[in-house]
Amino acid sequence: MIVATCLALLVIAVSAHRSRAQLRKVVILLIPGMLAGYVLVSAPDVLEEIVRFL
Repeated sequence: MIVATCLALLVIAVSAHRSRAQLRKVVILLIPGMLAGYVLVSAPDVLEEIVRFL
């Protein structure tokens, strides 16, 4: 997932070369977006472990 995030950042950086403000906003929002994606992907595993112990 980290590799995909870095590749996405690279694509955005190349496509947003004319607007530094846009690039800055994307970089700032990329980290929370990556964390939210990680939580969504790992949530079923966590819920499965909780149910298994009950």
